[in-house]
Amino acid sequence: MKKIYFLLFCLIEVVSLPAQCPTGDIILSTQLSIDSFSNTYPGCTHMPYSITIAEGIPGNILNVKGLLPLNSIGGNLTIGSTMA
Repeated sequence: MKKIYFLLFCLIEVVSLPAQCPTGDIILSTQLSIDSFSNTYPGCTHMPYSITIAEGIPGNILNVKGLLPLNSIGGNLTIGSTMA
């Protein structure tokens, strides 16, 4: 019986975990870092800090679909290039 209560407690804790968002500004400089945003920060729909998208390698970033789970950004959204 104790095992059942323990399992139920663990399940409730996992379901009630808050969204995991970055704890500061982030820089996304590859397509992989953009694509993996929702896996790295599951449940994050409001980014409280700034996001900078800057290509390190020209032509490396093709889309920002990995950021689709975001509804809002509390800081700035900067899209730029590091090309000279």
